[in-house]
Amino acid sequence: MLMTKSQAEKWLDNSEGKQYNFDNYAGFQCYDYANAFFNAVTGAALTGLYAKNIPFDNAVVISKYAKVIKNYDSFLPRKTDIAVFNGSLGGGAGHVAVVTKANLTQFQVLEQNWNGQGWTNGVASPGWGPERVTRRWHYYDDPMYFIRFDFPSKINAGKKAKQVIKNAVANNEKTKAKIKPKKIMIVAGHGYSDSGAVGNGTNERDFIRKNITPHVASYLRQAGHEVALYGGSKQSQDMYQDTAYGQNVGNRSDYGMYWVKKQKYDIIAEFHLDAAGASASGGHVIISSAFNADRIDKDIQKVIKDNVGQIRDITPRNDLLNANVSAEINMNYRLTELGFITNKTDMDWIKKNSKKYAKLIAGAINGKPIGGVVASSKKPKPKNEKKPVIPNGYTLDKNGVPYKKERGKYTVTTVKGNNVRSSYNTTAEITGVLPNGTSIIYDGAYCINGYRWITYISNNGKRRYIATGEVDKDGKRLNSFGKFGVAWYNSIVIMSLYKGSHYGYPLFYCIIIFVPDFKLILYSTNHILMSVFFQY
Repeated sequence: MLMTKSQAEKWLDNSEGKQYNFDNYAGFQCYDYANAFFNAVTGAALTGLYAKNIPFDNAVVISKYAKVIKNYDSFLPRKTDIAVFNGSLGGGAGHVAVVTKANLTQFQVLEQNWNGQGWTNGVASPGWGPERVTRRWHYYDDPMYFIRFDFPSKINAGKKAKQVIKNAVANNEKTKAKIKPKKIMIVAGHGYSDSGAVGNGTNERDFIRKNITPHVASYLRQAGHEVALYGGSKQSQDMYQDTAYGQNVGNRSDYGMYWVKKQKYDIIAEFHLDAAGASASGGHVIISSAFNADRIDKDIQKVIKDNVGQIRDITPRNDLLNANVSAEINMNYRLTELGFITNKTDMDWIKKNSKKYAKLIAGAINGKPIGGVVASSKKPKPKNEKKPVIPNGYTLDKNGVPYKKERGKYTVTTVKGNNVRSSYNTTAEITGVLPNGTSIIYDGAYCINGYRWITYISNNGKRRYIATGEVDKDGKRLNSFGKFGVAWYNSIVIMSLYKGSHYGYPLFYCIIIFVPDFKLILYSTNHILMSVFFQY
């Protein structure tokens, strides 16, 4: 770790209004900002295609520096938490931001590219756009995840300096490096007189050529790649039939996939629609059994799974012509079944979202979402269920947490004692343990995270929290880890007793004071001081 929590907070505050292009590609994306922050704090970097997958694509590296927390009703994010939104935003890519403050219904973030203007059509590398890091409030979504750093209390200055220098050198080299555009061949399945599968008022050959492959090609060109459609702009050929013809005539150079290899294309992506019974649904990627699935295969499969669903995982085959030839000539090739043409639900979605589907697939081939992803195109709605049930006698504090002012005595009755924590959360730091039989005086209570918590000021002057038992969703106590009593001695009681007077002054009076340290003190006017000590 390169930063303490206070240093990370300062970095955040200073980032507002700036622009971050961490990978020097496709402008100022939301992922770039989160990555810049993660790198500044840890010295490491996040990888992956989509913002929504950050916790999963980076599970190993995150575990070294932080924990991933799936959002739940009573979870309260804190400043420096990285908030990961699901695929309902960003056209399926999700969104990511960094928390600055929160309550249980909303949270404030610093974020980049919310409006999709961190990148504009034009040069993809490095890309540019007017949008800057901006503060906004968001509602919680379901599901969503928060990445919480395990900040150290202090940083070794020498170690930090070495890492800073190392990071600066690496980033400088990254800036110098140019992303090499790929030569990509996009192939529509079937062709000539073969229409492919038929269902739901369309055929596979014509639908793919009109609604999928031209858009995939267009988006990839937009990202700076050299892209061709097999059979030219009219896609008037069938790569399967052409490859088969080349084999039949003994010409493994000028036909089908052999010809594509000869033109020195780097990547081949072929697209189909599947067919079976009306109940069969979902898509998948097919590759040669001679190869392991690569990043492109996995990312396309993820796009399919997240949108139409997958009927099976990436499938190695040794009985398909083009897949076998790809192994023979060592071509980077996959055949993608986009969904079932015979399934109405699949086709209704694909027809309605063909451009979106094509853009997501192009992003999977590209290795990063293409264009300015507009995260705000679908804003998460406020969820009524997010608001906590307020138990009787409690009110919401400034953080939206059920709280009541309560003064009393709590005595631990569990053999193992009670954990004392820095916050009202079972994941919060344990600062100590109250042994069985120990009593403390508390001044407040919370109902959150499935427990009833009490809070008090410890001997070192810091506020501490103890979970005293579980509660149900309505805040009703299910069990208790101790017993409660009235802290009557924690208030001051003054009684005056006097009898008679002399020149207008009492002959005798007594003041009785009850104080928190369990002492009963008696003061009298005859200059006799008596102290009586007893344990409550």
